[in-house]
Amino acid sequence: AGFESTGIDDNATSTAITIDASEKVTLASSVSPQLTLNRSVATGDAAMEFQSNGAVVGGITSTTAGDMLLQTGSSLTERMRIDAAGNVGIGVVPEYWNSTYRQALQIGHSVSLSAHKSTNILVLANNAYYDGNDTRWEYINSGEEAAQIEMTAGGAITFDVAPSGTADAAISWTTAMT
Repeated sequence: AGFESTGIDDNATSTAITIDASEKVTLASSVSPQLTLNRSVATGDAAMEFQSNGAVVGGITSTTAGDMLLQTGSSLTERMRIDAAGNVGIGVVPEYWNSTYRQALQIGHSVSLSAHKSTNILVLANNAYYDGNDTRWEYINSGEEAAQIEMTAGGAITFDVAPSGTADAAISWTTAMT
């Protein structure tokens, strides 16, 4: 058994709020459900679904690990993730960045943008991230070169490159230009 109320829109032509036995909350208009809040019993994750004319068109999920997922389409395809540490992945689950760096933005499977906490060095990197476990720069993908541009608060810019390597292996940077 669940709970239903028509008190929000008070037009008595449709149910405004429904809470069913599985703890799913639906806010509806006279046309169709507009927002559904759902907790997955299997995973414990909490989710919000957005619907149009009864069809799911997107959602937001908060995982038990503390990650927030933005999903689109009827299959709720993950498009962006903010992990529990504040790192953002667009089109990819972000790598595990070391806390030496402020939160990082990772776009797709190779580009990242990060800032060092104490030195305020901004780093734009391709195929590289600063690993949270090994506390070193590592390759994101195998068989690809790595490159980074470091910009300091004082205005210095350094361009570093590395030959092709293996995913999660340490990177040995060579300064190509300063």
